[in-house]
Amino acid sequence: MVMLLVYAAHLLRGGAPERVLAAFALNFGAGYCVYLLFPACGPEYAFSGFPAVARGMPALHTLNLLAPPNCMPSLHTSTALLACWFCGRWRFARRAALLNLVLTVLATFGDG
Repeated sequence: MVMLLVYAAHLLRGGAPERVLAAFALNFGAGYCVYLLFPACGPEYAFSGFPAVARGMPALHTLNLLAPPNCMPSLHTSTALLACWFCGRWRFARRAALLNLVLTVLATFGDG
């Protein structure tokens, strides 16, 4: 939704909608490639019971992933960063995009 709003703002207010579209497309394309190169699962799968049970750092070792890889990269966060970047011209949009970024980062950390 945020991507559509940023694109619409650039389209309607004389911005650079083609740059916005290209940046979001590159973000998803590059994110997918990195995801295929470095699959990982979040800490919930690496540390049983995370975040409810926080333990010390175990010795590093490979894990058998019991869930689909979903950790690298965080496309939600990179999309929120791009929205902040492209809303730099408009005060209200910049504040809304910054709030979206903060809430996205907090949700990513809090969800494990």
